Amino acid sequence: MNYSELVSKTVVDRNGKKLGKIIRIDSITEIGKKQGTSYAIIQIPRFLRKDCKFPLPLISQDQIVNQDENILLNITKANFSEMVKRYETERKVKAKTAKLSKVSEKDAATAAALWARW
Repeated sequence: MNYSELVSKTVVDRNGKKLGKIIRIDSITEIGKKQGTSYAIIQIPRFLRKDCKFPLPLISQDQIVNQDENILLNITKANFSEMVKRYETERKVKAKTAKLSKVSEKDAATAAALWARW
């Protein structure tokens, strides 16, 4: 299946409820593997909040059914929402535990000097 056909189609669950829209397809290859995993990046609209972008791995062709303008996923909206929440919490934990590099004294002095001019 050519995954580029899925771009800009609406994603619905098995009951016909709208989940989001596919905005792009990413293919990620790991070191030492010949084939990579394809991810459908789904943009999930939210009321009064910033839209969420969720990467859905496209492992098997049985999980999706390509209809006219919709993509039918073989899961319910509750399961999909749970997957999105788990993904967001994992991202937050990774961001909080990330070790940031220290700024050198030369770079700090340069930034302070440039900032003082304005």
